[in-house]
Amino acid sequence: MSRAYAIVARADLYGKVNYDVRPYFRGHALVSLAQYQKNLKAIATDAAQHARIVIWVDTTDVPADLDPSAQQYGAPPHAQVPYNQAAHAIAKKHGFYILNLTSDGRVPRDVHYTPAGAAKQSREISDCVLLALAGKQSGICHK
Repeated sequence: MSRAYAIVARADLYGKVNYDVRPYFRGHALVSLAQYQKNLKAIATDAAQHARIVIWVDTTDVPADLDPSAQQYGAPPHAQVPYNQAAHAIAKKHGFYILNLTSDGRVPRDVHYTPAGAAKQSREISDCVLLALAGKQSGICHK
């Protein structure tokens, strides 16, 4: 989750939950898919032992029409797909929630979001946390 989303989500969730913000994907693969899976399995095992609720938040889409000048991180279109698929398999194995953030409100031909788009995603995050606390699910926040 970027800082912009975290700030709004933090306001919505203040006093209700403890959460951590750790980006794992900054526009390009930081590690190979195999290493990512190994790392995530270790993190998931630890989280399952120490957390009552875990929510995996997908990395949003790298658009196919990304402006080459916006590719400051060098990610090819849809680069996040195999990483999200690997994370989903691990999250499902552990019974974690998965939040599929929407890509609405994106700056045209960019990976970043408008203020309105960031606000929408922060509401999706807050809503998912509150649903998980209540043991419920939605179309984008599910087990």
